[in-house]
Amino acid sequence: MKKLFLFLLLSTSALTMIACSNSDDSSVPEATRDVRSTEEYDQEMDHVESGDYDQDDTMQIDNTINQEQKIINEGYFELQVKNYQEALQKIETQIAEQNGYVIHNETWQLDNDLREGRITARIPQQYFQSFPSLLESDDIKIIHHNTSGQDVTEQYVDLESRLNSKMVVEERLLNFMDEAETTEDLLNISRDLAKIQEEIEQITGRMNYLDNKTDLATITLSIYEDRVDRIGDQDLNTWERTKQQLLRSYNFIFVAGSNLIVFFIGNLPVLAVFLLIGLPVYFYWKRKKKGRE
Repeated sequence: MKKLFLFLLLSTSALTMIACSNSDDSSVPEATRDVRSTEEYDQEMDHVESGDYDQDDTMQIDNTINQEQKIINEGYFELQVKNYQEALQKIETQIAEQNGYVIHNETWQLDNDLREGRITARIPQQYFQSFPSLLESDDIKIIHHNTSGQDVTEQYVDLESRLNSKMVVEERLLNFMDEAETTEDLLNISRDLAKIQEEIEQITGRMNYLDNKTDLATITLSIYEDRVDRIGDQDLNTWERTKQQLLRSYNFIFVAGSNLIVFFIGNLPVLAVFLLIGLPVYFYWKRKKKGRE
């Protein structure tokens, strides 16, 4: 009987120890799960932020990079026109026909009744080289032009590569967020995700700016109205040149007569003073001379 009691006691003690041991073992993964999850997240973030991607990811990024050349073109043109308003309308029409648009337009009225102005416009890149030939005509003459181009291809490719890298990080952060098990992990991932998305927006904004500058060239047109120079063109025939010479003669006579009228009317007070002083002196001198004779 004693042996049976001793056997039951030992069996109970052994079962109790085994149960406690199993309980301790089962609690280890639960206690370390959060720690291991945080460590894996930190290691993965270091992995993606350092650019150490898998080979498939790297190939995907390289294949999406656009190698198209990106050039920012700008042009400056000085135009001599016979009629300012007609030339302005023609220029604006040509810009609209090339799917461009005017971003700045100003006009000055000069003292000699001639006008000058400046137009700044954007036109599609494919029309940049041919646009001057569309403007030049008998009434519009290009007297000076200057064009320049800035190659931003390398800058654009670098931005595109950075954008793809950030998008890989964003995708993995979204996956981490789906797998997050604690509030702390969720907050950390949300903070990192917001930072990455802000950087993506900045890169995208810069790329959109470069796209706009390279897709549309900027041209500036300075317009000078010079009717006399255009009329005096050697290509005119004899009769037209004769008419222009007559017009110049009439203009000279008119201007000279106008200047005389302005001179006399404008100097009437001075002339009146001279007459008031000069006439008595003249008559006195004349009377004295007659008395001597």
